[in-house]
Amino acid sequence: LPLERWSIMHFSTHALIDPWFPEHSALVLSNPSSHDGYLQVREIARLRLRAKLVTLATCNSGVGVADGLGAYGSIAQAFMTTGAHSVLATDWLIDDAITAQFMESFYGYLAAGNTVSQALQTTKADMIRQTGVRALPYYWAGFRLIGNGRERITH
Repeated sequence: LPLERWSIMHFSTHALIDPWFPEHSALVLSNPSSHDGYLQVREIARLRLRAKLVTLATCNSGVGVADGLGAYGSIAQAFMTTGAHSVLATDWLIDDAITAQFMESFYGYLAAGNTVSQALQTTKADMIRQTGVRALPYYWAGFRLIGNGRERITH
């Protein structure tokens, strides 16, 4: 499919992070026993997208290698180089059930006309309100927006 026609791309899968060779970090797209099944950073960087938002509901998708000037080699950064306007990524391991709840709220706020950053901020505030004293940042704070958060996404 021509990937440049999609305004939102959502990946909810496993990520493999290679701290020694970040270009080998990858999203797991299928069972690798039948074929490669991985979308590696070096392959992502060759894609051409026009997506206003790429959501990486995967563990550690925003984690790269620190080089003194910042981080490079993350899966999220690779999507930014493809032409994506913004990427929602994670900085640590995430829980499947909490992430599903998080994404339902996040996309609901986007559909209601909020900007990407407003949707993320409101979703995080909702997570705190809904979980009360159990509002441990571990469950919701790992989601980080990279890029243009002021954009509203319409279909």
